[in-house]
Amino acid sequence: MTIGIEEVLEDTFGVNRTNFISQYYGLNHFGWYKEIYDVSQGKDIMPEIIEGIIENGLNTESQDESWAHAFDIMGDLTVDFPTHLPNNYLQYYLYNNRIVKEANPNYTRANEIMDDRLKKLKETATKIIENRDLDTIDYEGSGHGLYIVQIAISILHNKNDRFMLIVPNKGAIPNLREDAVVEVPCYVNARGVEPISLREDIPDFHKGLMEAQVASEKLLVDAFFENSYQKAFEAFTLNQSVPNAIVAKKVLDEMIEVNGDYWVELK
Repeated sequence: MTIGIEEVLEDTFGVNRTNFISQYYGLNHFGWYKEIYDVSQGKDIMPEIIEGIIENGLNTESQDESWAHAFDIMGDLTVDFPTHLPNNYLQYYLYNNRIVKEANPNYTRANEIMDDRLKKLKETATKIIENRDLDTIDYEGSGHGLYIVQIAISILHNKNDRFMLIVPNKGAIPNLREDAVVEVPCYVNARGVEPISLREDIPDFHKGLMEAQVASEKLLVDAFFENSYQKAFEAFTLNQSVPNAIVAKKVLDEMIEVNGDYWVELK
């Protein structure tokens, strides 16, 4: 998701993300920028970016309606927590009541994907299968697809380029549990992935949120392998998107019912 954020920063501030040497840390879709060093300017531009977002918001003209709204909320997150630049997915954890209130239960994010991304994929696949209208296909794809190609090239040609990747922590974030799976900058070369250590502790606010979320996810894995309703309940209660244990139990029970045989039996 950092790719999407940086593309919006390009649109808003006229910068080029290929010039960034970013310090970012977190979990998957759950993190913060600590620094955005722009090599073309020779300085950390994050203070200017945060100030600009607080004063004028983000340019979302190129985004569809739901993403534009998400980046508007990212602006609110930046106003409330201005020391770092947040990942916009934190809206689900820090503003969960607001997100639920604004959501349409009859047209969810899944519906958006089916009506947009999935529809485009099916249309493209049909064109290729039927060998027609090939000149109308977007072969370049999205920034995320190009990112994957760049990673493959860096491995193949031992370029040692820098990417944001999900890796076992093992000290990359010094004051976070070592068995957490984190998103941090990494060098990628012929030997594989080499995570870059932050070399200093992260703030307690970020650490507390991350530790709780990691514990929630690990409890859920335990619940699966141990067929444990109690651990699933604890996982839902601890999840940062769930406001309290009463809601957690209600959501868990409803999910057990609607998923039926797709889930393991929880006792």
